[in-house]
Amino acid sequence: LTPAQAAPAEAAVEDEAALLARMNEILTEPAQEPAAAAPAAAPLAEVDGPAAASGPTDLTPLAEAPPAEETPTLAGAAPVEPAAESAPEPAPEPVAQAAAPTPVSTATPAFSRRPEDVVRATVEAQAAAWNEGDLDAFMDIYARDDNLTFISNGDVASRGWSATMRRYRERYGGAGGMGRIGFDDLRTNMVTEDVAIVTGKVRHVIDGQSSSGAFSLVMKRNDGVWRIVHDHTSADAETAGN
Repeated sequence: LTPAQAAPAEAAVEDEAALLARMNEILTEPAQEPAAAAPAAAPLAEVDGPAAASGPTDLTPLAEAPPAEETPTLAGAAPVEPAAESAPEPAPEPVAQAAAPTPVSTATPAFSRRPEDVVRATVEAQAAAWNEGDLDAFMDIYARDDNLTFISNGDVASRGWSATMRRYRERYGGAGGMGRIGFDDLRTNMVTEDVAIVTGKVRHVIDGQSSSGAFSLVMKRNDGVWRIVHDHTSADAETAGN
């Protein structure tokens, strides 16, 4: 071989000898425990969108949501279900306003009949009671008062209701009865709303005998009822003795 060809061969022998020497050193070294494996890296969070393709993203793990708070329940109690949404209550219908009451009038009511008409009707009712023989109804037209005055033929015949009633019973309570009377030419003069004067002619027939005369009455209204408080009767001259 030429010197140029022998140089590489010598270099290869030297390299081989160095390699053998290194192998011997490794074989003579004490055995070493294998190193612990490195922990596996946590998986990267998946990133959606363009940021995943454009470059690295923040690998900080996302914060876990807090667990939902549970409502404590009693032992053995049924679980409470959420209340269903109630339908909205309808609006109340407007209340119709009652008509205002008619005010009560405090004015004194007007009489349905004129006072003079009532007075005349009262006197005529007294004559009807006499003709029916009802002395109690006849005397009911007189005021039951001790001041009642009854005058006949110019004399005071009686004072008071009881005395007048006794006089009528003594004179007309016998077998002949009371006879019949009639009033003529009745006239009423209203002195006030509660006082009236009545004048007229009276005819009386009893046991076939007739008498007549003139009378005047003073009447007063008490509690809405007309009563005689004064009675003055005078017989005609031709019949004064009957």
